[in-house]
Amino acid sequence: MDANTIIVLVFIGMVIFITLKLNRSKHKIQYKTNRQTNTPSLSNHPNNSLSMEENSNNSSLETPEELVDFHLLSSQQLDKQQQQFVQNIAQSFRRPHPLILPLTQRSFEPNELFELIKTDAKITARILKEVNSSRFVLMQPITNINHAILFLGVAQVKSIAMQIAIKSDSECLDEAQAMAYQKLWQASYIASAFAALFAQELHEGNSAELSTRCLLSYLGDLALLGYDASIADIYLNENSVFERVQKLQHKYAINPAIIGQHIAKQWQLPQTIEQGIENSLLMLTNSQELQPLSQDEMRQALLCYIACRLGDLVVFKGLKNISGFSVDYQFNELVEFYYLSTKQQHLLLQPFEKLLKNITVVNKINKLITQLGT
Repeated sequence: MDANTIIVLVFIGMVIFITLKLNRSKHKIQYKTNRQTNTPSLSNHPNNSLSMEENSNNSSLETPEELVDFHLLSSQQLDKQQQQFVQNIAQSFRRPHPLILPLTQRSFEPNELFELIKTDAKITARILKEVNSSRFVLMQPITNINHAILFLGVAQVKSIAMQIAIKSDSECLDEAQAMAYQKLWQASYIASAFAALFAQELHEGNSAELSTRCLLSYLGDLALLGYDASIADIYLNENSVFERVQKLQHKYAINPAIIGQHIAKQWQLPQTIEQGIENSLLMLTNSQELQPLSQDEMRQALLCYIACRLGDLVVFKGLKNISGFSVDYQFNELVEFYYLSTKQQHLLLQPFEKLLKNITVVNKINKLITQLGT
């Protein structure tokens, strides 16, 4: 084989290699966040209709380097010193407002929620202030809670009431801490709204509870941030949930799910809420702790996990538009979605993939992002 032939073959090989690389890159989600506009761009995905059956098992994919040595800690693994540390954080977190427990215990008819909220004039005033803020584009001001419930719906007013009740006694002495608090509150609120929408579209019977579970999934982060203001940068530097958990576990040998579950137990919240908070990060791993969950519990845990991760993307990554997005790891290559394509979970994931391809649902999600993400 002469030199010219070798050169031609090498050139052809390089062309094929570059073509394959370029074709692969079209399948990735690109978050090119502009520092001034904070608006990411999503590349078009030519195989957006790829069936989940074709991606039912990610065993053929190389495990992301970050996940190779990652282990999600659980409360059962804590030693006495760590248990005491969690208790100290929980005790330092403000005592719950009297409305928290009744708000988490059951679903409400509009008139029942109205009767409950109106018992606290301070909370009532703050709810009215919130619903009349620039976040909600109103043609006319809302002047009473009953009107707010009729206009926004029970689930949304309940979420606002719970968030205000938890925030009512909080104080931030540090500017960065206050900014991080605001991001966490916003993410929890958006995740709660997403969960309510997903639950309704998927005909889950407990949409209000799932919405509440998502709202309270950030309790551990809030408590830890309140305990140690120095970690504010973890929430302000656009870290993903995986990066946040990894940094917090490295620093404290605990994670927000452990703290949140402990607080829920201390506050005597319903066991399903407590368990939901405890399981809120399990899908960051291929944990054996998922095995005991029933299919219903797994489906609901998956719904809340996806709602919270999308809430994170909106608040911490600046996602403005969900159109074309997929929770399939092969599409977005976001490490927090890697284990969602395992055999155990891919069948449960299919309904969510269908929702994110439904134009009507996508428009509803984008409306929530526009309304709540500012």
